[in-house]
Amino acid sequence: MPILRLGFELAARCFPAQEVGGDFYDWQLLEAGCLNFTLGDVMGKGMPAALLMTTVRATLRALGAQYTPATRIDAAQALLASDLGGSESFVTLFHAQLNCRDRQLSYIDAGHGLVLLKRANGEIKPLLKGGIPMGILPEQNYQSGNILFEQNDALLVFSDGLPEVFPDAIKRPEVFTSLLQGTTSATDILNRMFRLVPANTALLDDLTVLVLYCR
Repeated sequence: MPILRLGFELAARCFPAQEVGGDFYDWQLLEAGCLNFTLGDVMGKGMPAALLMTTVRATLRALGAQYTPATRIDAAQALLASDLGGSESFVTLFHAQLNCRDRQLSYIDAGHGLVLLKRANGEIKPLLKGGIPMGILPEQNYQSGNILFEQNDALLVFSDGLPEVFPDAIKRPEVFTSLLQGTTSATDILNRMFRLVPANTALLDDLTVLVLYCR
């Protein structure tokens, strides 16, 4: 079910490649009209990836009402250093905090890179500001990017399971222009995104999509 918050709609869906996957998404409603949300992908599959995913998600939730997105990810990486080092794994993620009242989004892209901004006029462009995955360099400090939303703008975040079945998602993001023309909600965009997955496709990797829409 989509989340509605002060003029915004957030919707997400995940199809795991195995019964237990390493992709995750989460959102957290905060006071003062703010909303945190995350889409992450843990390297690996099966139970080890799922356990690390659960730990990352719980840590971000525990830090949810504190810090800015950048300092929150810095703090999470410090707290998770032993988990990430012990598993010899890493996590790519997109983490953001939305102030619904002034339509400002502050975000961190930790090695994820699979994010598109759709403007109301139909323009679609990738977000280029990012850093390295969590767990690669424990001392890494992340820098945030910022977006000001206007009515009918949308943010699309997806895991690498989508470009594996639809390579143009990375190579030619402009293909989304016609696909998403006339969309009026996060749920509508989400449904159209999953039309890109051929019927009866056996997924080799988890496929997760999250959409934020400014109403």
